[in-house]
Amino acid sequence: MKFCICFFGVIGRSIDYTIDSINENIFNVLKANNIEYDVFIHNMIVDKMYNPRTSEINSIINNENYKLLNPTEYIEDKQEDFDKNYNNWRILFKNGDEYDNKFNTVRNAIRQLYSLKRVTSLWENKEKYDLYLYLRPDLLYETKLDIQIILKHIHTKNILFTPSWAQKHDPTSRLEGLNDRIYFGDYDVMLKIAKRIDCIQELNRRRYIAENFLHRIVKNYGINTIHIDLTGSLIRADGLSQRRHLELDKENLRNLKLKNRKLWKKRYIPGIVAAAGIRGLFLL
Repeated sequence: MKFCICFFGVIGRSIDYTIDSINENIFNVLKANNIEYDVFIHNMIVDKMYNPRTSEINSIINNENYKLLNPTEYIEDKQEDFDKNYNNWRILFKNGDEYDNKFNTVRNAIRQLYSLKRVTSLWENKEKYDLYLYLRPDLLYETKLDIQIILKHIHTKNILFTPSWAQKHDPTSRLEGLNDRIYFGDYDVMLKIAKRIDCIQELNRRRYIAENFLHRIVKNYGINTIHIDLTGSLIRADGLSQRRHLELDKENLRNLKLKNRKLWKKRYIPGIVAAAGIRGLFLL
């Protein structure tokens, strides 16, 4: 049995922080179960990471860190070249910005779709593997790959293995969604999933939301889903998780409020006291 493992996106974002979890919870699990695998990578080349939504402001990226994954085959594209040549930005933007950040999140999501299609080009004309695993390299994998559930359903046709978490970017949204960070399937299923950038014009008729768009792709092709127990935390370029960033943001906000409160007291309380004293004199 042999699996195909695909990594995509800006590989150097945080792979030096996540590689140990990938080795322990993915690669070593396959080796322990005598499952061979090949690793394919498409790398979006950027010199710096700019994503205000995740507090990554011009973070330096080491584009050579993809070598930590020991790829069987590797290709790369400059992100700026894709941005210039992609023709559907206007179609996406006309529906509005779900994230309200000048379409920065939408751009990153579409760049990811392009990277998915590019890494797929490395295996689509090769001899078929038993399973195709698509994994984000910037996830710190917290649980081991559940081989038992994979082996139980590996010969079931037309199914997508998908986690039950991160199915919506907004938990309060009524739109259905699927996790767009991790997914497995056979040759036919993963060709449809990994090349979904080609369906943007046909299937994306509202504001672009990555999780919702993946759900519509699955529904459009009549693909069934089965949940897998594989969890991970997104790791930013500074090595901190999204959860920790939120904690730091709250802490910084508290500190800022405390600082402003102290500054307000220092600047204005004396004047208020003095003014009150003057008013008191008039009252006397």
